[in-house]
Amino acid sequence: MKIVWHGEEVKNKVHGTLLERMTLIGVLGQRDIKKMLGKTAGSKKAGYPTPSAPGEPPHWRTGELKRKISYEVEDGRVIKTRVGTNTPYAKWLELGTQTPHVIRPKKAKVLSWIDSKTGKRVFAKKVTIPPLAARPFLRPWLDGSRQDIRRILGRKMRGEK
Repeated sequence: MKIVWHGEEVKNKVHGTLLERMTLIGVLGQRDIKKMLGKTAGSKKAGYPTPSAPGEPPHWRTGELKRKISYEVEDGRVIKTRVGTNTPYAKWLELGTQTPHVIRPKKAKVLSWIDSKTGKRVFAKKVTIPPLAARPFLRPWLDGSRQDIRRILGRKMRGEK
């Protein structure tokens, strides 16, 4: 009896299948989070949507957060999929803040915005933002998708009985 070892072939097939599945999870995560952020426009007051309630996903304002949702798959010794954004304020929205923070203009001499209550333009050299309650958008997707992720990772490989 002759025994033939197909270890490398099997290892490569499993790796390729896992890479495909982890990519699918990233694609679905990006799509679903963007869809969720697209549904959360609040009613407009003075040209801006009303802020979302703490614990709800952030309401759409400029679309930057939604546009910058992306995924990446790291194919190393361990395959990892990350879904998220590099938008600077995303961490504040997802986790909230504990302390106030100050915003100062970077290129102009003053900050300017339309006051949502009065509808009038306001100017300031700096603005102190009070602590912000979390308005998560990544964690709710992960929590709501755990079963789908398990199903994607656990389904049988092509040709497997």
